[in-house]
Parts: sequence; structure tokens; C-alpha cells
Amino acid sequence: MPRKRYYEIDFLQAIEPKGSLNEQRLARTYLSLRDNVNKKMKGYSRVDTEKYYNSIVTKAWDQVTQASTPQLKGTVIDQNLQWLLMDEKYSDKFRSAFPPDMLFLPRPGWTWYWHSPLVPRSGGTTPVSPAQPASTPDYQPIPAQEFADSVVSGIEKATNNLVRDAENFAKRLIPPPRSAQSARSVRRRSSCVCACASCACACACVSCACACAGGGAR
Repeated sequence: MPRKRYYEIDFLQAIEPKGSLNEQRLARTYLSLRDNVNKKMKGYSRVDTEKYYNSIVTKAWDQVTQASTPQLKGTVIDQNLQWLLMDEKYSDKFRSAFPPDMLFLPRPGWTWYWHSPLVPRSGGTTPVSPAQPASTPDYQPIPAQEFADSVVSGIEKATNNLVRDAENFAKRLIPPPRSAQSARSVRRRSSCVCACASCACACACVSCACACAGGGAR
């Protein structure tokens, strides 16, 4: 099993024993991630770095759209899911990546799909509540558009469940200004904070938040 990264450990430690999230600890995790990224970025071009990683995201989506069969599309999605979700328009791209008449067979090993809180069980069409024990998944072909909707809806639900009040949580990430000068400093830093928080949300979504929303953190 691959060794967990420091921010993955911090995310997991923000989950309380009963499954709820400790928002103060989660905020510290985001700030720690931001500070570590800023340290590692010293001496490097932030603009060029963003372009580089955006090119990886673009390439990942190109591979999905160019895959000629449902099986190939599934393989590419499974291998590049974390990069695909970094795209700001991932929800639209997921839904447009599959032709309307295509059938798709989700594979048994795709925990990021089967543990989504909105994936139907045993061939039903009603989402299973995270509080209910899930029955054995029914590995049957489904319309590809239904698969895409399940992935997008599951990710969105998991993200929405990360914090109870997004506005108050965001205030934890940006300290109040002490003066006019510090206010300008905070405004300059705020975009970085938000960018890092957005990045961290995506990491959490892929690494553990989806599984948590399916039966843990709520």
C-alpha cells in the first residue's frame, strides 16, 4: 500500500471517531498545505507551474475523449481520475465525454464509484442513504450518461458535505486585517489561499472524502 502523504494524513486526522469533520483541524490542514506549497514554490515560476499542471489535466481529458470504446474510456478515467477532477469544468466534461447511446460497465475495483453516496445498488434507481448498509453492487451495464451523472453527483455531494458552513469555514482561512496595509496584504494572499483550498478540496475528494461521504464524514 503506498505511503500516505502528509496532507492525506492531516485530512484523515480531521475526521472525528463518529464520522463528522473537525472543521478547525481541517482549516489548519488547508493552511499547512498552502504554506508548504509556498515554500516549495520559492525560486520557481508560479505561472509556468500552473501552465504545466493544466497541460497534464488537458492531456488527461484528451485521452478520455479520444478513447474509442467504453472499456478504454473506463481505463483512462480510472488511471487519471485525480487529474480529471482538477478541471474546473469537470462536471460538464464528464457528461459530454460519453455518447448518449453508449453502455458502460463500471468495474468492481472502482471504489471511487461504488462507494459514492449516489450510486444505485442492486439495479435500483434510488440513491442509497450513507446511513444505510449498502447491498452488494449490481455489476451490470448501464447507460454511460447515467454513469457520468453518478460520478459528478457523488463528487458534488461529497464536496458539499466537507463543511457545514462554507462561508464561515473560509473565514478561518483568511485572518482579519489589522490595518489598511495588512488589509492589502490579505487581499493579495486571499487568491492564493482560495486556490490552495480548492486544490485541497479536490485532493480530499479523490483521496478520502468520497468514501467518507458514502459512509463516514457527513
